[in-house]
Amino acid sequence: LLVWMMLITGETGLLCQTTLFNKSYDYQMQLETGVAVAELKQGYLFALKTTGPTYEQNRIILSRLNDSGDTTWTKAFFTDSTVAFITPPMLEETGDGNYVIGGVLRRPQDETEDGMLMKINPDGDVLWIKTYGGTNLDGFRSIKKTPDGFILGGYSLSNSPQGDFYLVKTDSEGEVEWESHIGG
Repeated sequence: LLVWMMLITGETGLLCQTTLFNKSYDYQMQLETGVAVAELKQGYLFALKTTGPTYEQNRIILSRLNDSGDTTWTKAFFTDSTVAFITPPMLEETGDGNYVIGGVLRRPQDETEDGMLMKINPDGDVLWIKTYGGTNLDGFRSIKKTPDGFILGGYSLSNSPQGDFYLVKTDSEGEVEWESHIGG
């Protein structure tokens, strides 16, 4: 039995993980879901999404945590009647000490959704927000840093009612270098 365990766990025996902290976070008594975390030099950047009683209460919440998991600040984005969604893993370090968050924006004045990319600094200040897509439902579910910008993947119903895979390549400032609709 001991030999079998050593083969399964490796030559060093059982490896254990250490729990640094175990905490719960709440934002204005709404249903929150943690969707991404980034480790900083000191602490963490924690992205959550909220779901409220009405569709318009879907927000992006960003919290800065210290090394012990205590909240140093919390900021809510799109607190007007804009609906914002993010899904993991949509928080990415930019390489210049800042971060981007990708997702979906829906504005109440129209019935469309746009893919969204927002750049923030480590204090949660918005540096810019860009939207992408056509005249129908478009959004992102994945983001990756490239050597010169970002690539975002998601969905689009703007070109085809059946939907397409939507791929957008941007530069480091979120400007579109190319986009592609695949499928139909």
